[in-house]
Amino acid sequence: MIAAALGANPIAIDISEEKLAFARTLGAVATINGRETEDVAGAVRELTRGGAHVSLDALGSPVTCFNSIKNLRRRGRHVQVGLMLAEQATPQIPMAQVIGHELEIYGSHGMQAWRYDAMLAMITAGKLNPKALIGREISLEEAAPAGTGCDGPGDGPRHQCHHAVLTRIPVAGRRCYSAGNPRRIRRHVMALAVQAIENAYYRPVLGTNPAHPNDWPVRLIVSSQTEARHNRALWAPTHLVSIRAPATRLLSMIDLPPERHLELRFGDTIDPDAPDAARPAAIEATFAFIDSLPEEAHLLIHCLRGIGRSTALTLGVLARYMGPEEAAAALHALRPEAKPNRHVLGLFDAALGLKGKLAKQALRFPAKVWKD
Repeated sequence: MIAAALGANPIAIDISEEKLAFARTLGAVATINGRETEDVAGAVRELTRGGAHVSLDALGSPVTCFNSIKNLRRRGRHVQVGLMLAEQATPQIPMAQVIGHELEIYGSHGMQAWRYDAMLAMITAGKLNPKALIGREISLEEAAPAGTGCDGPGDGPRHQCHHAVLTRIPVAGRRCYSAGNPRRIRRHVMALAVQAIENAYYRPVLGTNPAHPNDWPVRLIVSSQTEARHNRALWAPTHLVSIRAPATRLLSMIDLPPERHLELRFGDTIDPDAPDAARPAAIEATFAFIDSLPEEAHLLIHCLRGIGRSTALTLGVLARYMGPEEAAAALHALRPEAKPNRHVLGLFDAALGLKGKLAKQALRFPAKVWKD
C-alpha cells in the first residue's frame, strides 16, 4: 500500500493465493506464487525487465532472503525485514552477484519515529487506508494464539505477504485511495499509537503497589544505551536512570530535567575492589530516586555498553516490592537474555537483607524459558 502510494510498482510474492489477491487490492501491480513458480527470481527479472530496484524479505527465511537478493537489478537494494534466528541465522546469499552488481543490503528494525509525521500525512491525504489492513477484530485473550500464526507461511494472518519487490518500470496496475475526515483519522491514529506504546512497552509489573510512597506500579523499560537512543522518541520516558563507567559519556540521550534523571557512574566489573566498581551509595541513590517517582511515571533504566548493570539495577528495584523469585521472573519477562551484574546484585542483597538470594537468581539468566 505504501509503496504504491509513493509511486512504485510493487510485485508481491507469496505461496498463498488469498494473500496475493489481497496484495493486488492494496496496489500490487503483479503477483508471483512461489509454490507454483520454479524460478522466482527469474520471474521477477522478467516482469521488471532486468530486476527489481528494491526488494524486501518480510518473512525471514533462507529461501526468501536468497530470492530477494537474486532478483535485484544492478545497484539494487535488498532490505531484510523478517527475522532469521537459530539455525536460519546465517543464510546463504549470492555474494558474487552482490559484488559484481554492486548491490546494497540493508537490515531494518522498522520505521523511525521521526518519520511518523510523513506517514500520518499520507493517511490524512487519503493515500493510505490502514483500516483496509484489518482482517478481523479479536479480544485480548485471543491475541496470543492469533499472533503465533505469524511464525510461518501456514495459516497466519491473511494479510501477510512474505516478499515484495519494487520497480520504477511502468506496469499496468492501480492505486488504492480512501476517503475520510483527515483530522479524525490523525487523532485516532495518534491515540492508538499512544495506547500501543503504553501497553507494549510500559505495562505495569504490579496492578497496585502500596509499598511505594506514591503507589508507582513499577512501570518501566530496561535497555542498553544504543536501544535507548534509537527509541527515545517512541518510548518517551518521563523519568530516566542512566548508568555509565567513569570517564565515559552518554550520547544524544533524552533531555530531562535533573530531578527526573538519575545518573549513576560505575563500571560493569564484578570485582568489588575495582576502582570503578559500584558502591552502596549508588544503591541508596537509586532507592531515593525510585521513591520520588509519581504514580504515572514511565521509567527507563539503561546503561552504556550492554545491559548487565541496567538489568541488575532493575532486579534490585523489583525486589523491593516482591520476593527474589518473583522479581527474577518479572525481569525475565522484560529481558530474558539478561546477564545481571553479580556485584551490583550483591549490593542490593545487602541493602535489602536478602542474604545472597538475588545473586542466586542471577545465575538463572540468560534463559529462553523461565521455569518456576
